[in-house]
Formats: sequence, structure tokens, C-alpha cells
Amino acid sequence: MHLILSLFATTVIDYRDGQCFLKKGKCLQWQLDGIATLLASHGCLRGAIYLDTIRTVSFSSTIPANAHQRIRNILHS
Repeated sequence: MHLILSLFATTVIDYRDGQCFLKKGKCLQWQLDGIATLLASHGCLRGAIYLDTIRTVSFSSTIPANAHQRIRNILHS
């Protein structure tokens, strides 16, 4: 599933070791820092975020569901 999401995504953000890394596409550094801080506060160890051409956001299963909307807010601001 993640392979398909990463192939069709225009932006892929990987989270690991308390930091966000942009694997594909464009994203502002303050957005990456905000997402990393948010995920660290939720105790997440790793995960991935995928954005497609119409800016629909998908998450790996390791990212807590209660963080999804806040991440969307950061990405769309």
C-alpha cells in the first residue's frame, strides 16, 4: 500500500528519529519542523505522510489518528 501511495504522491514526508525528511516534492522547513514536534509529542517513532496532486493527505498506520487533523492544518497553512 505504501509503495502505491509513494508512487502517486506529489509530496512524501518521512518521519524518523524525531525529524521529518522530505523524500519527494516541496514543503517549507517550518512545516516539517512543526510536524516533527507534533509527532514527537504524540510519542510517534516513525511514519510517512503522502500528499497527492489535489492535496489529499494520507498517513502511514504508525501515525496516531488524533494527530491527523493537526498535520493537515500545518500542511495547508
